[in-house]
Amino acid sequence: MRSSEEIASLELVQALFMKSNISSKLSTGQYDKYDIITENNWRIEVKNRKLSKSDFIKYNNGGFILEEIKYSYLIQFNNSRYINVFHVNGLTFILNWKIKDVRPIINDLYCRKTTHFENTNRVRKSVIYLKAETALIYLYEDNDFKKIDFNTLIDKLN
Repeated sequence: MRSSEEIASLELVQALFMKSNISSKLSTGQYDKYDIITENNWRIEVKNRKLSKSDFIKYNNGGFILEEIKYSYLIQFNNSRYINVFHVNGLTFILNWKIKDVRPIINDLYCRKTTHFENTNRVRKSVIYLKAETALIYLYEDNDFKKIDFNTLIDKLN
């Protein structure tokens, strides 16, 4: 079952796509390899992240994680996306990576088996690291989305 925070993030992503007149619906399975499917068959995987500014910068330096198994699924569909919704220092923003533009370098990493925080079992996963600088960035302010670049995002986080 999706948490209320996860549903809010998914609805925010849907609102972003509606700004371009692209309607969508949520996947029905909790463990699907995507969270949203658009009317034109795009698959979108969404992660909700609450971080401090210092953690955002630390994780971005290493790269945000996309599981290779999800990448391999998403790459099969035109215009698929991997999206992270962030809540950092009172700001809400979206990092939107077009899967076709990702140049995957696969790394092995021990990660939580699931994203459920009560599950602390760790397993080895093949992952791809993504940097915020390579994403389309949308700041959500005053009930609207504004496309910004990475340097503007960092300035706003200060």
